[in-house]
Amino acid sequence: SERSQALRLDAARLLRATLEAGHFVVAAAPSTDTTGDSPAALVDKVAALVREEWYKLIAEGLRLVAALAKLAPQKQQQGAAAPVFSLDAASAAVLYEAASARLAAADADREIKECAVEAVAAL
Repeated sequence: SERSQALRLDAARLLRATLEAGHFVVAAAPSTDTTGDSPAALVDKVAALVREEWYKLIAEGLRLVAALAKLAPQKQQQGAAAPVFSLDAASAAVLYEAASARLAAADADREIKECAVEAVAAL
């Protein structure tokens, strides 16, 4: 529904703003669990946004890919409650596959194409 898509768009924008502000941490160490709130689950959800049909969700998903790609691997600081999220090679491959498919699409909207270029370049 339109309301559901609008809420997902708002959530994606909030996540991107949080990432860009440097306030994003995960509650558990990185894992391959894709069913919970792990970094792998986040990557899968972002990749799913890129595969959506509504152009606004696609563009925001691609912006999230770029924001995630800019997070350099970081060590947990002494006294920190949780490790800072960092993108590993497997997660980068999942995001690259989703973003490059949008970049290769011949019938893509201009905004989607621009966001795809940025996302692929960031990865």
